[in-house]
Amino acid sequence: RCLSDWSSDVCSSDLIGREALFPLAHGQPILDRDLSAAGSTGLASKIPDGMRAVALRTDEVVGVAGFLVPGSHLDVLVTYRPEDAVDPLTATVLENAVVIAAGHQVEPDPTGKASDATVVTLLLTPEESQRAVLASTQGAIHFVLRNGADSGLTHGAPTLLSQLAG
Repeated sequence: RCLSDWSSDVCSSDLIGREALFPLAHGQPILDRDLSAAGSTGLASKIPDGMRAVALRTDEVVGVAGFLVPGSHLDVLVTYRPEDAVDPLTATVLENAVVIAAGHQVEPDPTGKASDATVVTLLLTPEESQRAVLASTQGAIHFVLRNGADSGLTHGAPTLLSQLAG
């Protein structure tokens, strides 16, 4: 039987040898966008066409106390001092990025245990990948965990140090 989404149809014969990119709920329709590319293995099997996996260094604070697990949605912020500015600033570099791996874990811990990963791998577009890598070389990055159902984008202005005092 075939299912449709906006990009293509998926038939049962198309499922052989493909992996779900993220856990699927019982009874959830399986769409092409939810599956790995045919013939890919390991972490690469979880990267849809046109996307990239970018690893960023983390620690217990940056990584939201270890609660970033595969499938988490987050924003990435960077704090840095622009060359022509007196004050440092914090800017949102990415919104609603998806964690594809935490350390060596590509699936969330079934018991819900926090991860002690020092690297978090995000699923990003090529343009987002460039922003993430550049931000990681310019200053301190932080991950901000968000509700997986919250896909809203804010496009907020950067916050200057002088704004903290009101």
